[in-house]
Amino acid sequence: MRRYLARASSLFLGAVLTLAFAEVGLRIAASVEDVAPKTESGAGAGDSTIKILTVGESTTAPFPVLVPGAAGDVSWPQQLERRLNSELETRQSKFRVQVENLGRAGVSSAFLVDDVRKRLEAETVDVVISMMGVNDAWAIIPESRFWYRHSYVGRFLYWAFKASSCPACFRTGDGAPQKPRPRLSNPQHAACVEYSKALAKNPFESSSDFEKNREAFQKLSPKMGPGAFPAAVETGWALFDRSRVSKPGEEDRRRELSAEALRFLEPFREDVIHHDNALVMICYVTMPSGDACLKFSEEAFAKGHVPSDTLLTLLVSQGAIDSSKQLRDILEARGFAATRDIKSLEGIRRNYRRLGELVKSHGVLWMAMQYPTGTTAGLRWLMTENDTEYERFSDIFYLEKDPTDEGLKIDPLFQDVSLISNRNFTQLAQGASAEKYFRDFFARSGGLEFGHTTEAGYKLITDNVMKEFVPRLAEIESRYLLRHQANDKPTEP
Repeated sequence: MRRYLARASSLFLGAVLTLAFAEVGLRIAASVEDVAPKTESGAGAGDSTIKILTVGESTTAPFPVLVPGAAGDVSWPQQLERRLNSELETRQSKFRVQVENLGRAGVSSAFLVDDVRKRLEAETVDVVISMMGVNDAWAIIPESRFWYRHSYVGRFLYWAFKASSCPACFRTGDGAPQKPRPRLSNPQHAACVEYSKALAKNPFESSSDFEKNREAFQKLSPKMGPGAFPAAVETGWALFDRSRVSKPGEEDRRRELSAEALRFLEPFREDVIHHDNALVMICYVTMPSGDACLKFSEEAFAKGHVPSDTLLTLLVSQGAIDSSKQLRDILEARGFAATRDIKSLEGIRRNYRRLGELVKSHGVLWMAMQYPTGTTAGLRWLMTENDTEYERFSDIFYLEKDPTDEGLKIDPLFQDVSLISNRNFTQLAQGASAEKYFRDFFARSGGLEFGHTTEAGYKLITDNVMKEFVPRLAEIESRYLLRHQANDKPTEP
């Protein structure tokens, strides 16, 4: 008996030592990777390029949806880069700015802050400008309870056992690779172009538009070949855009448009579950219930599709977290959890605090911007030391009274944050002028009076950023010199 106990003890001790050595080796390898040199902002050290990160959702993301900085991008970050460089040229400053737009449509603030973390760990950044929170219908927060996260070996063993039940958990990252599509022949491409023209001619303003577009699709889809599925997705987005401009009280109209979008996509089910853009579109058109969104998405997850952060945010916002274990597992794999245990506003506050900790630890200047029509006092309520009575972002969005007037203290973490107001949209975008500044009023579903902006709206946001940024240019240049002076030292001969 003693011999067996001794053997078992030896085996156990050997297993423990093996795991310990594996853990130490992995930690050493990780530490070597962590000390890799950072990429300097701009073209290289000494080029006097001030690096600005903008972080937000669709109100910040490139528009039209292009590669950030591409010709035609009228988003406020793109306009800001041009305006600031023009201002610096006028001042005959040696500095220039480079604005990197991290804006992503439909994403929760938890994912956005994680984007900033990755960027700050990879390169030197001077300023972060944020506008976030409106997509946080639920509290999505970093989840650190999981014991295996503190051990490399533990993480490996956990995911090894998880692989069969959650194939989508093993690969993470936004914008997962899509199912490759065959190239179109010239006739197929011509048929797609013809259908796009028909779609533009009949913008779903009446029931007759439905029939015309359906007939055009049925006629041209055999000729489009593999291009028929992208054309169906294009139709779905056109229907969604039309439903978004429907006036309050036109719920039946919106439901009709949503049902039509699903009809166009139903014949392409196998394509849909391999394409994140199509899944995201289905989530949008089926708001607020999202039954079809979850049904398609779970089928996609089972086949290993890696969802974007946008798709995860939409599924969570529609309550799918309650019924989908796959969704909970995928969020957990990315280090997040969606929970009803805390108020959605508290989730936003935690993510603002995370961003504050990040920028402070990296010596970055932070400018927090409020959405159009909102108050900067509302932003200050996100920066208090203690929890508040409010539950949702909409509860504080229009508050005029500063939290300090209610006896609350601002967390020291936020003492140096500059606040940027877009309150002037309230006066300028009234009545008939609203169409000049807003393309839609998507936030009305959450009780807020704003939406995606037009080019004029982006310009107004840029004007508001410039009002706060330009007076601080000298300070920002000085901060740059202090942070980069080590890189500017002449090399020893």
